[in-house]
Amino acid sequence: MAAPKVHVLGILGTTDVAANQDRWMAVDFAIMRDLFSEADTSAWFSAAILDNRDWPIIIGDPHSERLQLTRTVPSASQVNVVPLTALKTRFLHAVSHTAAQQEDTIVLVLCGHGDEDTGDLIIGGEVEYRDPLAKEDIELALSTLDTPQKRIFVISKACYSSLWRSDKWTLFAASDSHQTSAAMSTSGSGEGRGSGSGFTYALLAQRVGEHGLTAPHPVPKVDLPDGTYGKGPVIVRDTPVAARMHEPTARAKDTRPSTQEAHEFMESLKSTMGRTYKDADFILHPSSSLPSELPIRPFTSAFLPRLQVVDSSPPPRRE
Repeated sequence: MAAPKVHVLGILGTTDVAANQDRWMAVDFAIMRDLFSEADTSAWFSAAILDNRDWPIIIGDPHSERLQLTRTVPSASQVNVVPLTALKTRFLHAVSHTAAQQEDTIVLVLCGHGDEDTGDLIIGGEVEYRDPLAKEDIELALSTLDTPQKRIFVISKACYSSLWRSDKWTLFAASDSHQTSAAMSTSGSGEGRGSGSGFTYALLAQRVGEHGLTAPHPVPKVDLPDGTYGKGPVIVRDTPVAARMHEPTARAKDTRPSTQEAHEFMESLKSTMGRTYKDADFILHPSSSLPSELPIRPFTSAFLPRLQVVDSSPPPRRE
């Protein structure tokens, strides 16, 4: 019998990837391509041209150190740039024609905006809008495959993404059905909203922690106003947790944590970071206490140097 394989497919629904628009979604898309770059087969689809030579792939809160991925991306994780009119069709065709066997693992990554009423992934941008990608579209595309629910993962970064609950897959969602997902805070270095999402950073930090390493993050505290600032509580930052990313003896545990444990870690980190990150609940459905089969790549000695630590860049303080 052939060894089980991993098949990863991703889609970036938005075409508005400028720094002051949806750049953070494009950063998420790039990070996810790397996290799943050791898949046996992968296909990533976008209608936007993602030339990141002019913008760095940096993720993290600007009040602490952050992580930057270098630009060398494995060829297997390159993006298929297709016309917007064909984006949904091409993605669904790739899903339905995945050569997955019963023991294989399938991961579907959805990046973009969600429809407030249905949770559908919006295809296009402000200038041109196309039919959204619905949960039912994916269920139909997967209907011919024998892969069980525990080995099919849907990871959605969109707002209202818990509406993608299904008995066909395990769902990791960035927000509950009534919530918008959270982008990282705007930095002070001209990157705009380009530092990824709280959900993707928590997922990355969870995998970092599996290797005995530490992803940087802020630890805020709130002081009551003393008359100096006049309006509302003032957020004061404690000393941030510094990155510890390149110790050569660090290695992943032999046994992966369960999806439930991964979810708990992500929720705890989000709560520690505070700010608006706490406004959206990370959703895992169904939860499981068994070791996770989510095939995020191990952080090998060859990969770790690509995760560079960059300085904090907090926005100017309002007077």
